[in-house]
Amino acid sequence: MTQSNKKAKREVPRRVLILGDLRNKMVAKTLRTIAHSIRENADTVQFDISGKPDISRESADFAFVFGGDGSILRAVQLLRENQIPIVGVNVGRLGFLTEFSVKEFLEALPEILSGRRAPSERLMICATLHPARPRRRKNRIFYAVNEATVSRVGFLSMVRIRLSIDGSSITSYSGDGAIIATPTGSTAYSLSCGGPILLPGTDALVVTPINPHTLTNRPLVVPASSEIVLEILSQRQEAALSIDGQINVALTEGDLVSIKRADRVFRLVENYLFYLTLRQKLNWGGTPNYGKD
Repeated sequence: MTQSNKKAKREVPRRVLILGDLRNKMVAKTLRTIAHSIRENADTVQFDISGKPDISRESADFAFVFGGDGSILRAVQLLRENQIPIVGVNVGRLGFLTEFSVKEFLEALPEILSGRRAPSERLMICATLHPARPRRRKNRIFYAVNEATVSRVGFLSMVRIRLSIDGSSITSYSGDGAIIATPTGSTAYSLSCGGPILLPGTDALVVTPINPHTLTNRPLVVPASSEIVLEILSQRQEAALSIDGQINVALTEGDLVSIKRADRVFRLVENYLFYLTLRQKLNWGGTPNYGKD
C-alpha cells in the first residue's frame, strides 16, 4: 500500500449515530448548538428516540447519546443486538452512564473518533419470561444493561416470589419484589434498595430484595454464570417484570422469570475511572451539612 493510500484510508470519516429525546428542551437545544461540530468530523445520522426508530440495523462506529442514563438505556433497547459503542453526554442531572459533560465531550471528540479511547465491555443480562399458561402467552426474551426487576404494582399488599439459583431453591421473598442487577446496574435501583456496589468489570450479579417482610433476606452476590429464576408464588396484588425501567410486562401467579448472562455486551466509552465517578456522583468524601443552630 502506498503512502497516499494509507493517508486516504486514515482520512475515511467515522459514521456516528446522534441519539436524543427531542421532547427534552435541553437536549434539543444542545443538539442544535453542537451538532455541526460533530458533522465537521464524522458522517452523522440523527434519530429522535422519543419514538421507536429502527436503528437495529444501522451501521456506525459510535452512538452519541445525549440526555441522561434513561436515554442510554432506551438506546440500548432500540439497538437490540446491534450494540455499537455508546458515548453518553450528560444533559441532565446525575448520570452514571452519561459520563461526559457537553464541554468534556467536545474536547474529547477527536480522541474518540480516532479510536484512542477504546470502549469498555460490560455484561448484560437476558431475562426470559415463562408464562404459567403457555397456551395463552408465549415465552418472551428481554435484554438489560442495569437490571431485571419483578415487583408489585400498587401499594396495598405484598407479592411473594421464590428465588432459585442454578436449580436450587434458595428462599422466598414476601415484600415489594426483587432486583437482579448487573455490576453496571449495581449503582442504580439495586443501590437504592440497599444492594452493594460492584465495579463494572466484576464477573457477578446482584440479587436484591425490595423491602422484604423478613429482615434476614439480604442482598446476594452470585457468579455471572448463574441462572437465577424468580417465580410468582401468589398474588393478591398485581406484579410486573421491568427491564431497565424501559419495558414493563404484567405477571400472573405461576409465571417464571429466568435470568442469566446475555450473549451480547454493552459497550461504553468511559470518561472517568469508576472510583472517581463514585466520588463525584455520590459526593463521597464530602463534609456533612449539619445546618445552623
